[in-house]
Amino acid sequence: MCKYSILAKKPNGMIRYCHECETYSLLFNNVLMSFDPNGFEGFKNTIYDCYEHNSEQHFPEHRNVKDITFNTQTKGMSLLFSTNEVATILSMMQDAELAFMEISDWGQEHSF
Repeated sequence: MCKYSILAKKPNGMIRYCHECETYSLLFNNVLMSFDPNGFEGFKNTIYDCYEHNSEQHFPEHRNVKDITFNTQTKGMSLLFSTNEVATILSMMQDAELAFMEISDWGQEHSF
């Protein structure tokens, strides 16, 4: 049975960690993505690079335009985000990473 810890939460999403499955779930608007620890780190790096690239190119008035495409493994299906949405996802992922470190440290200090 899955036991989740919510690591980060924003009005339009959250990131939780399953201690049993050792997976992360990123829920954002109507999208759910699941990652193992390596996949989570890889996606965070992709999101960071994407944000860095797009935040420099977009003027503030264009940051809400959904023009950032992430292809999926399903032919013909892509995810579409705005620069602001990518920034929110990145922020949640960074917050989750810090929260996970705190949970891990607490668990090591209080193991019996």
